[in-house]
Amino acid sequence: MNPPLHPEEIKAQLRMRFGTVTNFERKKRLAARSVSQLLMGKAILPAAEAIADTLDIPLHRVSAHYHDLYCKLSTSPRYRQKAAKAQRLTGKAA
Repeated sequence: MNPPLHPEEIKAQLRMRFGTVTNFERKKRLAARSVSQLLMGKAILPAAEAIADTLDIPLHRVSAHYHDLYCKLSTSPRYRQKAAKAQRLTGKAA
């Protein structure tokens, strides 16, 4: 299992796509500073799910907090859909 991305890498990818982290928060209708708080170590699931879905990565790669809870929290909605589709096509669990 891959470790979480570095917070600076996440911020850089969000800035490349949205210009600023604040624009990302507005576009995804997240609370102000929720991404910053998440990247500083707070457990903010809506922000983590939005980042995972936008960057198309599993939830446990967004924050060390969710990395430890990987089995309980599963992954981002888009990633779950891909895994379910792959499972239907192959007949095997992802």
